[in-house]
Amino acid sequence: MFADQSVDLLYACHVLEHIPRSELRSILCEWRRVLKSDGIFRFSVPDFDILLEVYRSAGNQVDSIVNQLMGQGPPYDNHYSIWNEAYARTLLGEVGFTNIRTWDPATARYHDFSDKSARIMPIGDRSVLISLNLEAEAR
Repeated sequence: MFADQSVDLLYACHVLEHIPRSELRSILCEWRRVLKSDGIFRFSVPDFDILLEVYRSAGNQVDSIVNQLMGQGPPYDNHYSIWNEAYARTLLGEVGFTNIRTWDPATARYHDFSDKSARIMPIGDRSVLISLNLEAEAR
């Protein structure tokens, strides 16, 4: 549908966790294919490391994170993978993305709207961003 190297920026907010694990690499390769050289792949996913903090602060109550971890209702809101920064960096590197870095929903270029990239949850008396927000370059 899209020509090779025809896209400047590809954005996927809370999408990757809905792709079956067996298809992740091929999907990421396809997205890299359509990005221009130095094009940006920007995404957000639930951050498993942060969800573990939320879980522990809630007295190890599964209900405190179950919707963010597992999705909220089949068949279209199932989560097939869990993500943290180390896993994301490894996977992105394996499929050819470079210059992997975090991005801030409040200051990122071309992100002047509200979505799940800025979702917060309470941990004790503070609120934390539960989305892992990364971007990478296609080369």
